[in-house]
Amino acid sequence: MSVDNYSINACSEDDMILQRLEKICGEEGVKFESGVLKALMKTSEGDLRRAITSLQSCYRLKGSEHVLRVQDVEEISGVSSEHYA
Repeated sequence: MSVDNYSINACSEDDMILQRLEKICGEEGVKFESGVLKALMKTSEGDLRRAITSLQSCYRLKGSEHVLRVQDVEEISGVSSEHYA
């Protein structure tokens, strides 16, 4: 009996995180500018739970009528775009 080794492609993990964040935003009515979901993913270093927590923090602190921006994500996460560029 052989055991196949499967490696998970980092790109597919990133895509899964982006899709999950997009679904959450759609279901919760969160408005966001282009690049926000990628910023959430990058500042959370690929940790879905951290990305969701950051999204929740941004949404609550900025308000439900605010359109989330990359700068909001950076402010909440405490990192700048140079950190993860």
